[in-house]
Order: sequence, then C-alpha cells, then structure tokens
Amino acid sequence: MGTIQIDQDVLDSFKKTVAESQRREEEEKVSDVLKVFRKKDFDDNFNRVRDEAREIWRASSRKEFEENGDTGSCIMGDGFCVMAVPPRCRNAREVYIMRSSEVACCQGSLHYEKGVAEVKAHFAKNGYEVYYNHGRMD
Repeated sequence: MGTIQIDQDVLDSFKKTVAESQRREEEEKVSDVLKVFRKKDFDDNFNRVRDEAREIWRASSRKEFEENGDTGSCIMGDGFCVMAVPPRCRNAREVYIMRSSEVACCQGSLHYEKGVAEVKAHFAKNGYEVYYNHGRMD
C-alpha cells in the first residue's frame, strides 16, 4: 500500500471542518436535565431578559409582516414556555412567559415564527432555558 501526499492547506481545512461539525453536534445535544423554575427564579434579571426578548421578537415580527404580509395559519396556544413549580404545588408544569399575541401584528403565524430562533438564542445567551410551544391550528 502506497502513501498519498496531501497538501497541508487541504488537511488544515479538513481538520477545521471536522472540529466545527463536532462543536455543532455538542451544541445540538438535548440535555437530559430540564431546569425547573421556582417563584424566586422569576427575578428582575429574568424580567429584563424577557422584556428584551419580547422587543427582539416584536421587531422580527413587524419586519416579516412588512415584507410578506399576513401569511400563515391562525394558531392558538403558542409562545415561549419554561417548566415551573407554582407555589404550593409539587409538580412542574408548563408556564408561558411570552405569548405570540404579545408581539403579533396580525393573525397569520408565519410572520412571528421567523423570530423564534433568535429569541431562544437571546434567552440561552443570558443563561435561561426556554422552549417554544407551537400551539395548535385553529
């Protein structure tokens, strides 16, 4: 079996691609543990981050609406949620922290769903684990 001479630039590029792919896989892994909020976790910092996220989502929704109009289905029960244990309760349940109706400027869902990833990233950057509930079609 013979050996092949590989250009160093090609080898470096390949290593960089593999490293980037592995980094992306690590980021996309689903956590086995879901952070559960309690009343004390909804503090001033959380409220500030949520207000910033609401403005990001509102701006994204408005931009998408201006470009494409009222498109998509009428969706009910959608928004950003956390798992939380309410006071005097034992079990965690889904608690909405932001609903699409707070940012939507029309009925169609496509104009506000475009900003979901950006809002999730904003929460994650600030250390909060939230998820988006897509609701149900009316």
